[in-house]
Amino acid sequence: MKSFILKSGVLAVLILIATYSIPSLKGMSSTIVWPAVVVFYFCLNVLFNMWVKKAKYASPIGFSVAVNGMAAAKMFITLGIVIVYLLTQTEFKTEFSIGVFIVFALNSALFVMSSQGIVRKG
Repeated sequence: MKSFILKSGVLAVLILIATYSIPSLKGMSSTIVWPAVVVFYFCLNVLFNMWVKKAKYASPIGFSVAVNGMAAAKMFITLGIVIVYLLTQTEFKTEFSIGVFIVFALNSALFVMSSQGIVRKG
């Protein structure tokens, strides 16, 4: 568990460093919303990882349902974040939308790799 939290934290820091370093993203990353979204995905990853570890003792179908449910939840949460931002903000709409998708994809990839490790160790 601690290694997953560390990996998720390193991923979040790398995402923030990258967005602060890229000149075209500096405006978006300077808002309070962007770091909040990155930290939110970090917390979501850790929470879902704890849930998967509990679900590994369920039946194989129960484990699959839990993992698929978490993936679906992340997709709908991502959609909600993007829609709310597009409706409420006036600047950096394209950068934010693409950035949130990238954060979603990177965190999902880390989550899937961790889930596969849990299944193999199971």
